[in-house]
Amino acid sequence: MNDDRLRSCPVTSILEVSKRHREAGLMIATHTAQLAVELPDSPYRMWIDGTLDDHLPLPEIYRAEIIGGRIVLSRAEPFRHAWIVTRIIGAVSSSSHLEVVAHTGLDLADIQDAYIPDLVLLDREHADRLARQGVPYLRPADVPVVVEITSKTSARHDRVRPVSVDGACSGGKAMGYARCAVPFYLVVDCDPEVASIMLYSQPDSAAGTYLGVVTRPLGEPIQLPDLIGLTIPTDQWRTWT
Repeated sequence: MNDDRLRSCPVTSILEVSKRHREAGLMIATHTAQLAVELPDSPYRMWIDGTLDDHLPLPEIYRAEIIGGRIVLSRAEPFRHAWIVTRIIGAVSSSSHLEVVAHTGLDLADIQDAYIPDLVLLDREHADRLARQGVPYLRPADVPVVVEITSKTSARHDRVRPVSVDGACSGGKAMGYARCAVPFYLVVDCDPEVASIMLYSQPDSAAGTYLGVVTRPLGEPIQLPDLIGLTIPTDQWRTWT
């Protein structure tokens, strides 16, 4: 069957939406709803073509990612989250050779996933070259470091989940980053019960795991690898409430 015929066939995909509700004016819980939606093409190809949002009847405050083949929608993050993003941008901006980009599309073509990480770090000259070329999305080979900051709705996708006693890890976006050989994955986990910063390294593409990890308490400086050559202070960062 040729590609044109494949594209003409409707595709049923799973749409995952995280919602929050309040009681007496206070945020008390989050929950996730999963719905089946019929699309004219695969969610990944529609994300790449820029047509996916047109087929999802949701407010523009949601952003769509393809994680494990599912469409995952998330709302705009709270100010605390954005403030940490801005602090990292400020720290990286002092580097003479690094560029930092927030909330840009990352095309994981090898596994047909598509993410919008909080931040990516890449070589400045390479970033300038890609901008001149007008590429629509970055690829894993472009970015040595991906950064995700957890929120109540994103944590289960952002976190690396252990799958064996020897420390190998897998799951969610972490699995995608490892399978596509992103060298370093930095997770700032703002959950009060975790309050840690994890720098994952040594991706095992075949297993979809990161084999190396360095963990620091939230509040201590983040020391990025020698090839990045950067330390980011976190003493003013706080957990969510």
